[in-house]
Amino acid sequence: ALPQRFDTRFFLARVPGAQEASPSPYEMAEGIWTTAETALERAKTRDLPLHFATLNHLRRLASYKAIDELFDVAAKPCCELG
Repeated sequence: ALPQRFDTRFFLARVPGAQEASPSPYEMAEGIWTTAETALERAKTRDLPLHFATLNHLRRLASYKAIDELFDVAAKPCCELG
């Protein structure tokens, strides 16, 4: 059998407090705004099933405690998260 490959995409953005997610119903099954920590907690309780590739990205993102840290890392020529 061929190995499976998965693409996970994360977008880094500052979002106004009253902003609501409006995902495309044609591009994904579900879209939510959440923190990495909340997604990981929900995954632990199986309330939010996540693929291992997504879990690994979220674990790296969760190590940053401030959005400005992530923006600083993303602005570097060779962006390598945690």
